[in-house]
Amino acid sequence: MVSYTYSEMGSTERELVTLFRTKTVDPDSQPELARTLLESRTKVSSETGFMMKFGERSHRAFTVFDAYDLGGEGYPVSESALDSLPAYIRATLERDGVVQILTHYDTAESAFADISLADEPTSEELIARMALLLGRGLSLHETVDYLVVKELDHYAAEQWASIRGVGVEAVRTNVREAQEQLTLS
Repeated sequence: MVSYTYSEMGSTERELVTLFRTKTVDPDSQPELARTLLESRTKVSSETGFMMKFGERSHRAFTVFDAYDLGGEGYPVSESALDSLPAYIRATLERDGVVQILTHYDTAESAFADISLADEPTSEELIARMALLLGRGLSLHETVDYLVVKELDHYAAEQWASIRGVGVEAVRTNVREAQEQLTLS
C-alpha cells in the first residue's frame, strides 16, 4: 500500500487521495470503473462504504474519475480514517459521494492528517483574497463569514455560527452584507 507516516515521509509533501462511495458509480456510464470496483470488492470490503485511492499531487487537476482510472489499488476507508476527516470534508464526501484531498495518511493509526481539499486555495491565495475583500470595505467578520460560507462552501451558516459561538442570523447578516458590498464594488 502506498501510504506514509510522518516519520517515513521525510518531507512535508502531502499526497493526493481520492475518496469515493462505492455505490456512486453508474455501471452504464462508467463501465470500466464499475468493473474495477466490483473486482476490488471481492478482495476487500469497506466497513464505511467508502474506498480510497492514492495518487500523485500532479493529478489534482484531474477529475476524480480520471484520477481513479490512472491505475493502482483502491483501499477501504476505515471508521477511524473517516472520523479523522474534518467536518466540512466529511460533509462534502457524504453529499457528493466523492472528494479529493491532499493529506498525510498514517497506516498504523488509520488516520488522515494535515488535510485540505485538493482544489482548496493555498493559504497565500486565501490571505490575498481576504486582503482584497477587506480593501473593498468589508469588516473582518463579514470577510471571514463570506469566505467560509459562500466562497469556500466549507460550512452551512448554521454550522459556522455554532463553531464561531454566535447566532446564525449574525453569520447570515455578515454574508448578506458582504454580498451587497461586493455587488456595489
